[in-house]
Amino acid sequence: STQSTGDKPDVLKTDAERDANLTAQQYYEDEGYDPFEDDQYFDSYTDVSLQGEMVGDRSRSDSYLRAMLRHVEADFKDKVVLDCGCGTGLLSFFAIKAGAKKVYAIEGSNLAFTTREVVERNGLGDKIIVYHSRMEDVELPEKVDTIVSEWMGACLIFESMLGSVLYARDKWLKPGGQLYPSRSTIFCGPIEAKEFFEKKIGFWSDVYGFDMTPFLPTARACCVEKPMFDRLVDEEDLLCKHADAAVLVHYDLQTMSIDEIERVRRDLRFVAKRDGTLHGLACWFTCDFESSAMRRAQKAIVDGTESEDGSETAAAATAAGSSAAASPTECALVAALGTAVEARDSDEQNALTREQRAERRAAEQPRLDEADDAAHAALLAGDAGPTDVAVVLSTSPGAKATHWKQLSLLFDAGVPVRRGDEITGSIDITRNTYWRRHFNFDVECAVNGDALPNKSFGLWRHKTVQAPAPENIPDGAL
Repeated sequence: STQSTGDKPDVLKTDAERDANLTAQQYYEDEGYDPFEDDQYFDSYTDVSLQGEMVGDRSRSDSYLRAMLRHVEADFKDKVVLDCGCGTGLLSFFAIKAGAKKVYAIEGSNLAFTTREVVERNGLGDKIIVYHSRMEDVELPEKVDTIVSEWMGACLIFESMLGSVLYARDKWLKPGGQLYPSRSTIFCGPIEAKEFFEKKIGFWSDVYGFDMTPFLPTARACCVEKPMFDRLVDEEDLLCKHADAAVLVHYDLQTMSIDEIERVRRDLRFVAKRDGTLHGLACWFTCDFESSAMRRAQKAIVDGTESEDGSETAAAATAAGSSAAASPTECALVAALGTAVEARDSDEQNALTREQRAERRAAEQPRLDEADDAAHAALLAGDAGPTDVAVVLSTSPGAKATHWKQLSLLFDAGVPVRRGDEITGSIDITRNTYWRRHFNFDVECAVNGDALPNKSFGLWRHKTVQAPAPENIPDGAL
């Protein structure tokens, strides 16, 4: 967690809401409630099944290993590394594999004790030093060259672990040091969820031959009242082209402040790529892993500077040729996935029926799986790819599935759309003013100018006024 709260946005709409909010917030403060809920937060990460899901996420773990091995010379060989929120210690092991001489592994949960045992069992107790501590409380014996951290939550910023990483950056990273990842971007696109609703709701019409349709309204309400962060959005569900997804926000972790996550607002405009039903929006993210050498080269291009031997200018010229891959855009994602995604997003493909598209995808999937297995095997053999290209981890629909999946914001009712229809609106993401690991999403949407009902979602607590409280809070306070 982090102690920096930033400027808290006023997300409450009426005086009555504000009064109730202040009453509830004052109660929590008086009773000593922790706005970051650190005890519950760290306790959740002692769940080894959760750790196993993260470690076993090959897209996630391969991206970190590939980035570290790709940039051994720049940021790891004989360097001191900080692993912020180390969990099982996997990233610390990767750093040693990439040549780090020392890793300080910080873990706030009691998992730290088992991780320390794992480090000793692998004979690395002299190189990986595990601290059982919050990042904000630890005192290291020296500053570090590189920080690695897997801090990302649902929709990137949920859980707000990013604050701890930025705290570590400001206090412990040497000038010119590098963060892994170094950039991150949140995207948004319109989605269809027909198969999801059929599976979760439609069956109530006939349960073993009995009509249970009175359950339908409640069943649907349960599916749409909260953002769904545990649902995998299929590529087929996306109603706009990948390249047309909206960039909600881009963060440069090397320079940003934690205040930048307090509020993210973006106007939206999409063109439906095919006929379907608009059921809501999906959010996903990408993370870029650049090296310090790449950052210096990019700065040299901007500043027009060069070193005495011209090496910075040469490096800048090399980096310029790979700027698309180093930039966290959907264009880079499409390039990474190759012609398969481009073909699946073509006008010819989108004109097919859903069944025809599914047949084509099923036919090409074995080839894509084989290519992914080959890349993983090459990585384990030490082939991490070119040093002048950033590794990009994507959680997009169409990319290899990750444990983050995507965040679905589902409307109360679906709206039919035709290919070429204009989908417009806005999304306003605000950090909860009291429960600092939580966020609120306010969504406005229209199809060809016809407005849909506005929708507000809490991830996970909805603003402050719906926080749970003991019975003795005055009426109306929540």
